[in-house]
Amino acid sequence: MSHLAKSAIGRGKIIRSALLLLSCSLFLVCTTAQAQKNWDGDDSAGNFDWWNNWYGNSDPRVGWGFGVDLNFNFQNNATPTVLNYNLGGWFDIGNIVWRDTYNKSMTLSGSSGGISFKQKLENYSSFGQTVTMDLSGGKSGATAIELNPVNGNLTMSGNLYNDFSNDYLVFGTTGKTLTLNTTLGVGNTAANVDFSVEQASNVQVNNNQTWAGTTTVKAGSFKTGSTVTLASSGIVVSGGTFETTSANVVVDTGAVSLSSGEYKLGGNDTVASLTVSGGILSTANGSTLTAASYALNGGTVSANLGAGTVNASSGTTLLSGTSAAANVNVQGGTLNTGSANRLDNGAAVVVSSGILGMGGNDIIGSLSTTGGTVSGTGTLTAATYALNGGTVSVNLGAGTVNASSGTTSLSGTSAAANVNVSGGLLSLASVNRLADTAAVAVSSGTLAMTGSDTIGSLSTTGGTVSGTGTLTAATYALNGGTVSVDLGAGTVNASSGTTSLSGTSAAANVNVSGGLLSLASANRLADTAAVAVSSGTLGMGGNDTVGSLSTTGGTVSGTGTLTAATYALNGGTVSVNLGAGTVNASSGTTSLSGTSAATNVNISGGLLSLASVNRLADTAAVVVSSGELAMGGDDIIGSLSTTGGTVSGTGTLTAATYALNGGTVSVNLGAGTVNASSGTTSLSGTSAAANVNVSGGTLNTSSANRLADGAAVAVSSGTLGVGGNDTVGSLAASGSGVVTVASGRTLTANGNSSITGSARATGGTVAIANNSNLNLANSSATTSSDLSIGSGSTLAGTGGTSGQIKGSGLLSPGNSPGILTSGSVDLSGGIDFAFEFTAAGAPTYSLAGNSKNDLLHLTSGSAPFSGSFTTGNTVSFYFNDAGLSASLASVTPTTYLGGFFVDSSSFDIAGLLSNATKQYFIAAAGGSTSFNGVSYNLMSSEVADRIILSNVNQSGADFTTGTVNGTVLGVMAVPEPSSGSLLLAGIGSLLVLRRFRKKA
Repeated sequence: MSHLAKSAIGRGKIIRSALLLLSCSLFLVCTTAQAQKNWDGDDSAGNFDWWNNWYGNSDPRVGWGFGVDLNFNFQNNATPTVLNYNLGGWFDIGNIVWRDTYNKSMTLSGSSGGISFKQKLENYSSFGQTVTMDLSGGKSGATAIELNPVNGNLTMSGNLYNDFSNDYLVFGTTGKTLTLNTTLGVGNTAANVDFSVEQASNVQVNNNQTWAGTTTVKAGSFKTGSTVTLASSGIVVSGGTFETTSANVVVDTGAVSLSSGEYKLGGNDTVASLTVSGGILSTANGSTLTAASYALNGGTVSANLGAGTVNASSGTTLLSGTSAAANVNVQGGTLNTGSANRLDNGAAVVVSSGILGMGGNDIIGSLSTTGGTVSGTGTLTAATYALNGGTVSVNLGAGTVNASSGTTSLSGTSAAANVNVSGGLLSLASVNRLADTAAVAVSSGTLAMTGSDTIGSLSTTGGTVSGTGTLTAATYALNGGTVSVDLGAGTVNASSGTTSLSGTSAAANVNVSGGLLSLASANRLADTAAVAVSSGTLGMGGNDTVGSLSTTGGTVSGTGTLTAATYALNGGTVSVNLGAGTVNASSGTTSLSGTSAATNVNISGGLLSLASVNRLADTAAVVVSSGELAMGGDDIIGSLSTTGGTVSGTGTLTAATYALNGGTVSVNLGAGTVNASSGTTSLSGTSAAANVNVSGGTLNTSSANRLADGAAVAVSSGTLGVGGNDTVGSLAASGSGVVTVASGRTLTANGNSSITGSARATGGTVAIANNSNLNLANSSATTSSDLSIGSGSTLAGTGGTSGQIKGSGLLSPGNSPGILTSGSVDLSGGIDFAFEFTAAGAPTYSLAGNSKNDLLHLTSGSAPFSGSFTTGNTVSFYFNDAGLSASLASVTPTTYLGGFFVDSSSFDIAGLLSNATKQYFIAAAGGSTSFNGVSYNLMSSEVADRIILSNVNQSGADFTTGTVNGTVLGVMAVPEPSSGSLLLAGIGSLLVLRRFRKKA
C-alpha cells in the first residue's frame, strides 16, 4: 500500500474514530474506543480475518469478550455484500450492533464456528441486515436475548442457540421488521422461554418456532408466514398486532390473551383458551379460532370462534364473528353480538350478571339467566329459556320459558309456546310480552303482568299471577296458587288444589271439577259466565253476578250472594246465598244450605235438599215434576206446583197456592189453597190450607189428619183419596168428582157440605160434624161410602150412597121434596129423620128432585136398618098439603106414601117405627117451626094420634136407578068418625105449638 493510500486510510480512520466516539456518546453503548470491537469495513472483502476491516487495522482475533460489543460502524468499502465470519471456532462478545453510521445492507455469515453474544443483536442502521451464521445468545448472565430492528430491518436466517433458556425480546420504535427465517433456540435448550415484541417493531416469522413459553405482542406486530407453527404455550397481545396467515399456527394447548391491539387470524386454529379484555380478534377470510374456553371481557371479536365455552365476566366485548361454543356464560361486563346469527344454534347461553346484547336474530340451544341483562335487537330463539333472574329486553323466539327462582324482568317479547313459572318472579314489563298461543303454567313463584296480554292457556298449581291489565287465554286451569291479575274471556277450569282469584274473570265458562276456587272479593266473575261445579269447591268472597250456575257435585260456599239467570242444581252442596233467577234441579243430590231469592224453583229430577229453615224466597214459584225437594225446616214460598216427584222433609212449607198434580208431598203444607187438577198426588204430610180444590187427577192423603180441620174441600172432578181419619171444614163434591175414603176410615166435615152431580164418595165414611149440613145431589149408584151425620147436622139432597147412613144428626131426603138413596141406615147413633109430604098418594119415584113426598130409598132389602128405632130416634113428618086439613075435617081418610122405601116386599117399616119418637107438623102461615123455608106448627097429640102408619107394598117403583118392588111407608090421616064437622071446626084449637127439640 502506498503512503498516500495509507495516509488517506489514516485520515479516514481518524474521522471514523471521531464519529464512533460521537455515536458512543449519543447511544450510551460504548465506554471507550478500546472497549469495543469496531468494524469499519475498509477491505474489498468482508472477511473477519482481514485486519484492515477493523479499527486501527487491529488483529481481528484480539479483543473479543463478553465485556466488549461488536459494533458495525462503517462499511467504507462498498464492494462486499457479506460480512464473512471466517475466524473459525467460537468467539465471545457482548452485543452485536449495527450502528446508525453503518451505511449498507449486508449479510452476516460464516462457514464454521460462530459468535456467542451476551444479550443484544440489534440494527441501528437504516439498512436492512441479514444474519445467516450461527449465533449463540444470552451469555454471561444475560437476562434475555434481544433481537432489535431499531432503525432497520433485521433478518435471522442462521441458527441462534439459546443455551441458558433466555427469553427473546424485540425492541424498536420505528416500525422496522425482524424476520425469522430460522428456528430460534436450536435443539432442546430453549424450549421454555418467552418471546415478546416490546416496542413498535414488526416480527415476521417464516419458520416454525419451538419456544414453549409465551409469545407477547406489546406493540408493533408479530406475523407468521404460511404453514408456520408456534410451540408457544401462550399468545399475549397487549398492543400491536399478532397475525397468522395460515391454519394451525398456535399449538393446541396454547392460551391466547388479547387485551389491546389486534389478533389477526389468517386460518383456522385451535388453542386451549382465549381471553379477550380489549383489542380486536379479526379475520380477513372467515377463519375460526377454536378453544376450550373463551374469556370475552372486552374488545372486539370479529373472527369466528369454534366449539368450547364462552365466558364474559367484565368489560365490553363485541362479538361480530360467529361462535360455535356449546356454552356461553355472561357473568359480568357486556357481550354484544354485532349482527344476526353470531351464536351456535345449540349453544347453552347463561347470563348471571352483566349484559348480553344481541345485534340481530339468533338461534341458540338454551338461555339461562340468573342475573344481568339480555338486550338488543332482533329475536333470540332457543329450545328453552331458564329465566331465573335479571332483565330480558330482547325478544325471545319459540321454545319453552322456565322461571324457577330469582327475579326476572321480561321487557322484550316472547314467542315461546310454553311458559313455566315454578319459582321466583317473572315480571312482564309491558303489554303483549307473551305469545298469543303460549301455554303458561305457574306452579310456584310469581308471574307479574304489567299490562294486558293474550296467551293460549294459563295453568296454575301454585304461586301467584299478579299485576295490572288483563291476561286473556282460551283456557285457565286454576289448580292452586293466587291469581290477582284480571283474566279475560275464555274458560276457567279448576280441578285440584286451592286457588285464590282476587282479580276479575271475564271467562264465559267457569268449571270447578275439584280443589277449591276461592273468589277473594265481590264481582270476580263475568256477569254472563256459565259456572259449572262438578266436584271441589267454589268459594265466594262477596256478591257476584253470573250468567248461570250448574252443579253436579262439589260445593258452592262463601259469603255474599251469587246471582244468575238460572241455577241448575244437580248435585253437591250450595251454602252460599243465591240471588234472583230460576233454580232447576234435574238429577243428583244437592244440599242448599244458603238461601235462594230465585223466583222460580223447578225440580225435575234428583234431590234438592234445603238444609234449614227459610231457604227459598217468599215469592218463589216452586215446581216439582220429578225427583225430590227435601225441606230442612219451615219455609214460605209464593206457590208450589207438583206434577211428579216428592216434596219431603221437616217443618212446614207455606205458599199462597199448592198445585198438587202428581208426585208425593210428605212435608207439611201451611196455609193457602191446595189445587189438584191432574195426575196422582200422595199427601203424606199435613196441610193447613184453608181451601182444598180437586178439579182433576187424584189427591190421596196417606194417613189420618192430613187436611186442616177448617179446610173447605171442593172436589169437582178427579178424586180425593182420604187414607185415614180426617176432619175438614166442609166438603163439596160436584161434577165428576170422587171422594174415596179408605176402608174403616172417616172423613169428617165440620161445616155444610154437599155431594152433587156425578160426584160420588166411595169407601170408608163421610161424616158431617155437629151442626152442619150435607146435601146429596149425586148418583147413589156410584157413591158407596158410609155417610155419618153429626149431632145438629143434616143430610139432605136427592142423591145417595150404596153405603150406610149413620150418626146422630138429621137425615132429610130431597130438596123440598125429593128422594135420597142409601144402602141402609144405622139407627144406633140416634139418627133423626125429617120428611116433607106435599101430596097424597105415592111419590113420583122417577123424579128424585120433585117427587111430591120425601123418600129415603133403602136398597139393602135384607137389612135396610141396622139396630132398632128407639125414642132416641125422632122421625118428623112435615105436611105441606092443604088437602090434609080437609081430610081431617071430612069423614074420608087421606093416605100419603113416602118417608121410607125398602127394596123388600112386605117389610114392616111401620112396626120398626113404633118405638121411635114421632112428630107431625102441618104447614101454617106464621107457624112456629120452619122447615125447608116453610112455616109449620106441631100437631097436637089428639090430632097426631089420628095419624096411622102402615106398610104398603109397592110394585114397579120406577126409580132413576131402576124399577123395583118393595115396601113404602104409608101415612094415613084419619078423621074423627062421630063428628066430622066438629073436628074441622076444632082443628085450630087442637093444634098446640111446640118447638122442635133434638132427642138425645
